[in-house]
Amino acid sequence: YLMEEIIFEAQKREFYHVLMEILNLKKYFVGIRKNIEIFNEIGKEILFYEVCFKALVNAQEKYYVFILKTGYAHGLSEKEFEYYIKSSILELENDYKKTGSESVNYYLHIFNFAYSEFKKNYPQAIEHCLSLKALLLKNTSIFKKERLGFIYNNLCLFNSMLGEFDEALRYIKKAKTYFITNSHNSLMNDIEQFRVIFTMKKYNESEIVINNIFGHKNNDSGTFVKYKK
Repeated sequence: YLMEEIIFEAQKREFYHVLMEILNLKKYFVGIRKNIEIFNEIGKEILFYEVCFKALVNAQEKYYVFILKTGYAHGLSEKEFEYYIKSSILELENDYKKTGSESVNYYLHIFNFAYSEFKKNYPQAIEHCLSLKALLLKNTSIFKKERLGFIYNNLCLFNSMLGEFDEALRYIKKAKTYFITNSHNSLMNDIEQFRVIFTMKKYNESEIVINNIFGHKNNDSGTFVKYKK
């Protein structure tokens, strides 16, 4: 029973490395004592989860390479940027169809709204964000509070680009509730909130926010200056 409970929880949370290990134990401790059909069936499950594991590792690698390549020191040309996103979307779509992994689907959504942002199709980017929010809320395997904060930050950005500053402010304030106090994410949230409030000409409120920024434990002297550029 303990083995079945572990398998159930690992499937629910998409812990593929755990599934491969525990199913391998089941294959030899259970399958070999019953019949060849059960033994082979468990073997097929292991092979499937190996595919899922490789697809997830690939999705994560594509995401982090994307982050690194679009940073200050490793910028891509527009043509390279578009090619990388489009090719990643096609690959992740294929992997999601093969595996049904919501973890892979999570990264696919991120690439989708990144591409919409690149194309300046902000309404579509908002749709992708809201779809990702719904995906997070119904899947234990990918849910993290910080990820919801990340989504709300992006909803703030895309609404700002459409001139919907009231909506942008609502989203950025909601995002803050999902970040740990005095964390780097909390600091970046304050910076974005200042940008929105200052654009709305709410100068008294923006003064309070900027004081929070400079009093932030994770603030360094270059972060805000670099962001303003």
